[in-house]
Amino acid sequence: MRIMKIKRFKSENGAVVVIVALSIVALMMVTALTIDVGSLYEERRHLQTVADAAALAGAQQLP
Repeated sequence: MRIMKIKRFKSENGAVVVIVALSIVALMMVTALTIDVGSLYEERRHLQTVADAAALAGAQQLP
């Protein structure tokens, strides 16, 4: 009986490693997506600032 329990736990160890490895990959993908979306919003904000500055500079040149 004891031998069967040891074999059962031994076979589950490999499954745990696979689950942990897949979880780490998924976590890295979510982290990369978060960084990419953050960069996208930062670039959008920068472009809007440049457009606002250009509009103000153009408006100041009007008579």
